[in-house]
Amino acid sequence: MIYITVGNNPFGFDDLIKTIDNFDNIEKYSFYAQIGNGFYKPRNIKFKKFLTTNIHEKLIKESSLVISHGGLGTILDLIKLKKKFLIVPQKKSDILNDQLYFVKKLSKKYDLNYIKNLNNLKFSIERLLKKNNKIIKLPKTNINILVKNFLRDNFF
Repeated sequence: MIYITVGNNPFGFDDLIKTIDNFDNIEKYSFYAQIGNGFYKPRNIKFKKFLTTNIHEKLIKESSLVISHGGLGTILDLIKLKKKFLIVPQKKSDILNDQLYFVKKLSKKYDLNYIKNLNNLKFSIERLLKKNNKIIKLPKTNINILVKNFLRDNFF
């Protein structure tokens, strides 16, 4: 199963959900999406608007790949649970903060799989499913301290 999560920002992430929902041969994949505040309702993907933290974490653990927006909380969950993931940051014009900036900064320090263009999405998914990608190896430290230091060093 491939789990898609877009978080809870007020604008949703309809472009991501719609792109995946319209994949050719979508039946060869098993997708489940948390679509948040988006207006687009998928026709070919099982979905819920919002999930409890326990169900969200369960879906992450059960998935072979997670496709996620560029939200810090979700990225930390994926790293903590050592899951294979693909980040699709929302454009600055779509949200109140700039996820792409954050993801680029984090990628300089850690090996993140992310794309900036939805045209590359299907290819990236297939590549990640075939490839035995390494899971990000973080220093042996408390993840909260790591994030606090990263934010301090890069944003404040």
